[in-house]
Amino acid sequence: MKNPYKINNYCTNVHIYRGQLIFGDAYKIINELKKSHAPEKSSDPDPFLEWDEIQLDNLDWKKRHSIIASNHHGGCWTPIFDCQKEDKNVDALFIDTAAAHLFPHPFAKSDACGSKEHLKLLNEMIEKTLIKNKDLKVEKKVNLELNFPSGKILFMQSAKEVRFETKDEGFEIDYKTKTEEEIYSELYKLYYKPKIKFINFQIPLEDYTLDFYVDELSYKGPGSHLMYPIKSAVEDLDWFANYYSKYFSDEKDIYKKRKPTKKEVEELKKWSDEQNERIGLKPESFEEHEERMSEPLIKKYKDYVERFGFTHGYYIVPENILDVYE
Repeated sequence: MKNPYKINNYCTNVHIYRGQLIFGDAYKIINELKKSHAPEKSSDPDPFLEWDEIQLDNLDWKKRHSIIASNHHGGCWTPIFDCQKEDKNVDALFIDTAAAHLFPHPFAKSDACGSKEHLKLLNEMIEKTLIKNKDLKVEKKVNLELNFPSGKILFMQSAKEVRFETKDEGFEIDYKTKTEEEIYSELYKLYYKPKIKFINFQIPLEDYTLDFYVDELSYKGPGSHLMYPIKSAVEDLDWFANYYSKYFSDEKDIYKKRKPTKKEVEELKKWSDEQNERIGLKPESFEEHEERMSEPLIKKYKDYVERFGFTHGYYIVPENILDVYE
C-alpha cells in the first residue's frame, strides 16, 4: 500500500492563551465570529464555549463536522505538520495534540522535530492506522467526516475574534461589516505577508504570529476530509516517552529524579501565577512547584497515557484516501 498524502513538512506551532484550540472551515468559523459581533450579541461570551458537539473527545462519527475544539484547556502550543505538493496547497494535516498537553510552555522544538527520520516514523504510524481501518467494515471505520466547503482552514483560540497581539496599537479586524471572504483575506495577508509587527507570547518573534494559522486546502466540499486518531507505533509508555523526549523536547534522563534550581522554580512559578490569575485560580506555592519539578520526567508521560491512551494526535486527509490508498 502507498499513501499519496504522506506528511512531508513541519508547518507551525499554534499558540493559544487560554480556553481551547478551535479549528475547521475558515468561513464557517468566521461566520460564527461575525454573529457574535452583532449588537444583540455584543455582551455574550465566546461563541464556541457552549458547543458540546464540537468537542474532540466526544465527536459523533455519524455526523460531518466543520468546526472542532481540541481537548486541551488552558494555554498551550500545538504542533501542526502537513502534506504539501508543488502548488503549495495543503493536501493533509497532522495535529499533534499530545504535545500540547505535554509541553504547555513556550515551544522550542528539538532539532529532530520535522527531520526526515521523524517524518518517516510519523508516516509509519499513520500507515498503521490506515491499514487497520482499510480492513474494517465501512460502518466500523474509526474516522470522522469533516466539511471544508470553502477549501480554507483556520486554527485559532476559542474567542469572539481571532486572537493575536500586535505592536501597532488600535489594530483590529472589522467583523461587523466585512464579509467572510474579506476577513479571511485579511487574516491570510496578516499570516503570510504582514505589514505590522506582532507580540508572540514569551518569544522574541515579531515578523509573524504564532497565535493563529490559516491555509488553503487542495480539496473542499461536504465530507471532503476524514480525521483519524493516530497512536504510537508501539503502545508502550517507554516508547511513547522516548518519542516525545527525542522529537520535541530534547529531554535527557527522563527516568531520573530532577534537581531544579531556585531560579528555574521561580521562573515557572511566575509563569504559572500569571496563567492562574488570568483564569481566576489560586496560585501554587514555591514548594508545590519545586516538588512537581523534582519528579522524573517520565511521570508526565505516564499521566498523559493514563488519561488519553497512546494517541499522538489527529490526521486530516481527503476522503478519497479510501479509494486511492491501495
